[in-house]
Amino acid sequence: MLLAVSLPYPAKVSAQQQVSAKGAVCSVKEEGLTLTWNQVKTPAILRLPARYGSVTLPKTFSVYIVNEKSLQRYLAMAGKRGNTPTTIHLPSLSDQECIRFKVISSGTLSPELAAKFPGLVSLKGLGIDDISASVRIDYDGKVMNAEIRQQDRYYIIAPWKKGNKTYYVVYRKEDATTKRSTPAGR
Repeated sequence: MLLAVSLPYPAKVSAQQQVSAKGAVCSVKEEGLTLTWNQVKTPAILRLPARYGSVTLPKTFSVYIVNEKSLQRYLAMAGKRGNTPTTIHLPSLSDQECIRFKVISSGTLSPELAAKFPGLVSLKGLGIDDISASVRIDYDGKVMNAEIRQQDRYYIIAPWKKGNKTYYVVYRKEDATTKRSTPAGR
């Protein structure tokens, strides 16, 4: 599914991507808000029994963390901008790169639903560096779920709760070991 939307580039966006000994880091700053994803180099910490029954991790995956308050503020800002695009960087399976997107409100939330649940954000977007890439992002006020399509591959970014921390598991859809490869809160 390619999105047929025009996404002009906003003027005040700064972004960085770097690789450190700790793993990939991708960060974007817009309207004074910064969103930074840090790769977790010890994903084995997630291999504990999931509290959602028989949920298992995918065959191949990467794990990232993000400051939850920063994620909440950044996605809320992006959702309020409507059709004015926001740049977002999302983690990938590669240890050295993140995927850059221009996103806008998906238009799927009715005004009544948005008023009743102000934390809900639904975004859609297109790749900046790879124009064949598209993304859908849903945020319920606590955790984010995303699906990326890049050429003929689908990538999932799903939350994995461990204690009071949320990790984000990034994997190819075909690497899911069950229909519910991560406890996405559903």
